[in-house]
Amino acid sequence: MATSKSVLSLATFSFGLAIGFIFCYVLFSIVFQEREEAVPVILHNDPHGGHSDHQHGDSLPGQVMDFNRDSQQHHDEDVHVSEDLYKKVRILCWVMTGPQNLDKKTKHVKATWAQRCNKVLYMSSEENKDFPTVGLDTKEGRDQLYWKTIKAFQYVYDHHLDEADWFMKADDDTYVVVDNLRWLLSKHNPDDSIYFGREV
Repeated sequence: MATSKSVLSLATFSFGLAIGFIFCYVLFSIVFQEREEAVPVILHNDPHGGHSDHQHGDSLPGQVMDFNRDSQQHHDEDVHVSEDLYKKVRILCWVMTGPQNLDKKTKHVKATWAQRCNKVLYMSSEENKDFPTVGLDTKEGRDQLYWKTIKAFQYVYDHHLDEADWFMKADDDTYVVVDNLRWLLSKHNPDDSIYFGREV
């Protein structure tokens, strides 16, 4: 009795296994056949500015499509908007840092998002003409952050007040998408008192 049950279980398992293999074989055959029959559409960006005779919607299978014209047009529009906003919404960014962070953190800020500011200043406890940083003549440490911040605001007020409409304080571990910030601020008057966010 036990032997017949074992034979039946083995037969059921073998049958299920065979059905599974057949199903997988048929499925993969269909998929690969469709891939072989599909004619590739080649996306082409001609560096010499050449254009295809067909637009995106009416190109034939296997035909070379050229997105150069449309992408260039969108790029030109984006650059135009970006340049207009850059002139209209002037942002001065000042970054709080310290001598020990220039090579570890601040150089990455300088190489990335800070380039999108209309003006950027790096505030430190001591001057570094090579970087460059503004020396605030303070000590380093958490207990000095208050005085560093006050002196940095005073420095900006005394030397750069007329060079921007908006003034942003950031730290050397901050990342800002300045173009998005500029777009947000473009809808507001810098002479008005504005509060973003909500009290908790």
